[in-house]
Amino acid sequence: MDHLSVEKSVRTNRLGFHYFRDVENFTSTDTKKWVDLFLDFNAKWLIVQNPRNRAIPEYFIKSFSDAKINIIVDFNLTSHKDIDLSEIEPLLNVYGKWGVGYSNLCLQPNAKAFWGENLWNSVDIVEAHTSSFHNFAKLCIDKNIKPIFPPLHPGSDYWDLAFLERSLSFLKTNPSNSIIDSIVLSAYGWDWNLPITWNANGKNKQSTIKPFGERNSSKDQLGFRNYEMYLKISEKVFGKKLPIIIFEAGIPNGKFKDSEYVKEKRETNITTIIGLLAGNNIYDPQNPSQILSPIAKEVLSCNFFVLSVHSEEKYLPYRWFNLDGSPTHLTSSISPSLFPHFQNSYNSRKKEKISHTQFKYNRYIYFSHSLMEEMSALLEILDPYIRKFKPHIGFSLMDAEKAAHILIITGDKDKFTSDDSQTLSNNSIIRIIAPLELKNLMEELKL
Repeated sequence: MDHLSVEKSVRTNRLGFHYFRDVENFTSTDTKKWVDLFLDFNAKWLIVQNPRNRAIPEYFIKSFSDAKINIIVDFNLTSHKDIDLSEIEPLLNVYGKWGVGYSNLCLQPNAKAFWGENLWNSVDIVEAHTSSFHNFAKLCIDKNIKPIFPPLHPGSDYWDLAFLERSLSFLKTNPSNSIIDSIVLSAYGWDWNLPITWNANGKNKQSTIKPFGERNSSKDQLGFRNYEMYLKISEKVFGKKLPIIIFEAGIPNGKFKDSEYVKEKRETNITTIIGLLAGNNIYDPQNPSQILSPIAKEVLSCNFFVLSVHSEEKYLPYRWFNLDGSPTHLTSSISPSLFPHFQNSYNSRKKEKISHTQFKYNRYIYFSHSLMEEMSALLEILDPYIRKFKPHIGFSLMDAEKAAHILIITGDKDKFTSDDSQTLSNNSIIRIIAPLELKNLMEELKL
């Protein structure tokens, strides 16, 4: 199908990102930097994780909302026992006034870990979750916020397709089913290192949907196109396809294991998804004579993981931007053709930067978090260096980027990519070494 020859029903500006996961970045400086970047990148959606027991600052939300960027507040509850709507209602009340348009309560309620052993074996988990979601949805609607049915773990302990179908059926039969017109579905955009064509139009769907039992993994609906099965289920239950938001696109799955990160596949899949989101004709990378099916018009937004990372090492390979807002290698490789305005704007800002940066620290020693247990021994080796240069020492990339000279000590130099070095500063002098190289460094410096 030629996407360009059909009626332009595809939505524009469906691109979004997940905000920082490992630290709160809500300062006015952070806010301005990322709002400007979103505008340059023409991204119109942001999923931000709500801090525990307090609200996201008003100026942060309003800055994005005033820029016509859709805010999705994710309460990110990973356990049923943590659901307390009396604590959430005041937050929804102010969020609705500040411009939040969407909210999600929890994650993966079809997983046994969400319930714990006792509840898993003693209650109807679908009915229990649907009841909680129904109450949450009513609160959201009262505050002019659209409730998001939480993302389910593909497959999992209670099969996601069966869980979703039963949940929607419960909502349909509820006497106060007025929430149905406001519900937005969600799905993980994990690709499982599979091509984007995997399971397109449900071609790998099993013939029967059962909550439990063994399933042939080759027939499961794993893959980026998993959302298509959710749309079909909503059409089966309600007679129409509900709108849907994609979470955590651009990663294999939610495990964040090094062995599951394949750079080449990720770059190909991300480039393909972004092209499809824009409504372009995209040819199948595996079969160049075939044009890929478009992303369904019911997809409101596709949110990539993750905008940037502060210090959580397992997230580092997946970030799109460095802490200073500069693009990572992946972003730089795709932005000239797909986002020319961003590339031009970024290059202009880069030229305008003051050539002589005023550093807060002269030297900083950055240790990777994996070396915490070895700190005592490493500091003993570094003692001559510390006594001579009096560096600041820590595990914070944000602090390290304020130093003129940065010594990075990591147990895996290959993992600490050029992107990580670029994150720290374009003007810093940076050296990356392994713990076993410290003694050689002391000899080199004659210490």
